[in-house]
Amino acid sequence: MAWGRTSLAFMVAAAVFLRSTASYGPPVVAVAGGLFAVALGAALAQKRRYRRAAEGVARERVPAPVGAVVALSLGTVALGSAGLLFAVAGH
Repeated sequence: MAWGRTSLAFMVAAAVFLRSTASYGPPVVAVAGGLFAVALGAALAQKRRYRRAAEGVARERVPAPVGAVVALSLGTVALGSAGLLFAVAGH
């Protein structure tokens, strides 16, 4: 469920960025597109991660989803950086 909530949060953040398109122009669309791509990737891979975790519980060894965590961390850093950039560049 945590990955689903995180995906939803990224999609909401993308929508909020899109509301600023009139003020900041096309760069906001690029940031929103990137956020949406990260959210979509996390949502689509959620079933695979769940199945892998369930198999790991049965084997008593659950592998960490390192790639997913790194991608989501980079997306979060990009979201924060873009938010700061747009706040500093203010209108």
